Amino acid sequence: MVNGTFLLDGHYASILFDTGADKSFVSLAFEPLLSHTRSRLGAPFTVEVADGKPISIDSIIQGCTLS
Repeated sequence: MVNGTFLLDGHYASILFDTGADKSFVSLAFEPLLSHTRSRLGAPFTVEVADGKPISIDSIIQGCTLS
């Protein structure tokens, strides 16, 4: 894992890279800073977060630039 501060759509973000992960997630508080809007998924999927609790994901943000 790698943790650091990077530019995401031109805004500094604290990012944790997990090489074992196949999805990326962004805080809802950070979302208004992005220059892309959310799109609804055809069907939601469930993600288990660090505390072991499941959360349901029903939308995605595509096309963000990471620098």
